[in-house]
Amino acid sequence: MAIIGGGFCGTLTAVHLLRRAAPGTRVLLMERSGDFGPGVAYGTCDDRHVLNVPAARMSALPEAPDDLVDWAGVAPDAYVPRRVYGEYLRARLAGAAAHSAARLERTVGEVERVRPARAAIELVLRDGRRIACDRAVLAVGNLPGAPPCELPDDPRVVGDPWLPGALTDGGTASTLIVGTGPTAVDVALSVCDESPAARVAMVSRHGRLPCSHLPGLRDPAPPPVLGTGPLRLRALERELRAHGRAWEVRRHRLAPSVAAAVASLRMYGRLTVLARRGGARARAARAGRRGRRRRLRIARGACRLSDRHDDRVRISAKVDYAMRALVELAANGDGSPVTAERLADAQGIPQKFLQNILLELRRAGIVASHRGPDGGHALAKAADKITVADVIRAVDGPLGSVAGHAPEDMEYQGSTMRLRDTWVAVRASVRGVLEGITLDDIASDHLPDSIGRLLGEHDAWVRR
Repeated sequence: MAIIGGGFCGTLTAVHLLRRAAPGTRVLLMERSGDFGPGVAYGTCDDRHVLNVPAARMSALPEAPDDLVDWAGVAPDAYVPRRVYGEYLRARLAGAAAHSAARLERTVGEVERVRPARAAIELVLRDGRRIACDRAVLAVGNLPGAPPCELPDDPRVVGDPWLPGALTDGGTASTLIVGTGPTAVDVALSVCDESPAARVAMVSRHGRLPCSHLPGLRDPAPPPVLGTGPLRLRALERELRAHGRAWEVRRHRLAPSVAAAVASLRMYGRLTVLARRGGARARAARAGRRGRRRRLRIARGACRLSDRHDDRVRISAKVDYAMRALVELAANGDGSPVTAERLADAQGIPQKFLQNILLELRRAGIVASHRGPDGGHALAKAADKITVADVIRAVDGPLGSVAGHAPEDMEYQGSTMRLRDTWVAVRASVRGVLEGITLDDIASDHLPDSIGRLLGEHDAWVRR
């Protein structure tokens, strides 16, 4: 049995074949790089690049779901570095080979052709070797994708960010990354860590980053529900376009620590996420003509997801952090004080930012601070008395302001006179939602019926 490709898929195929094979079986694992186990996905040496799935769900052995947790000595909800997972795959391959009745042979080489031969299958390698086998498994993984446009022949343009040295020459350069998926996020973290002065812009057609995993082990997000009854092909295409990206945002998530690092970079202005159509082509063309020290990197991953910061009605990262910390306090059953460090760890929030947010919440009378060895932070009043609107006002100011002014204070003339009424109506609508949801509603997983009806509307999950 020949397995072409010695990365994740090929390695696990070999592991399970070795565990089940009859005595005398020969398992041939072929990998052109000579590094059997990690492959491209888990071959990184940068420990900032972590799994985007908790350790409890990444076991190589279905009958032993805690195998990775026990081997690495981590918590079930830990997100281990991908380098560590690559070592785990090597260890499981070595263990399976040592205890198998079959024989494992590792071969370094690149297969160029697979063709039938007399009573066998013949593999033709690039170096001219020919190997006969009874069965062949193609486990070559995802082939490199084509760049989104023709790239200029310029050393500042990096078509493959995983090439040796591709991410180690940044200095103070500003970098444009084409793509906003998990691969692009990894590249952005590596580039920004090179120098405190490094600046990165990520661009994709829709400018949407992956969502973050919530703390702990949770059930996967359900797939989108299509309309009932028969659907014509065009109607089905519309449904898939409407729901597809919202589903992708939730399917490929970031580890909480990675999401926190991204939020920190964005808050400090070191990372910008843009939505542009056709922008990569124009920027790539200009990259070869400009004298300024800029780099273009193509980091196309499995998805292109993220959050736009140029939306006019938006929830700031500060509000999101505040809500997550407060809901964590509301869910604390005995109401005892919780330290800022524990809150930050539980929700993947940068601790320095959280300290400032807690100070603002204390000034607003939402949080109380307690000193002493058992001190920390607790809610200053009952969770069912604190609304989402209260929190936003405490950390971001009044709801529905227009350019920093109350909508009723705006002055318009002529044909624009009704704009003030429009902005006041927008504020009233926003208040109707945010003043109707309390911390207790969220912590107890029981939102009001009025909110449930809004979420049940067909367009609620469609971004536009």
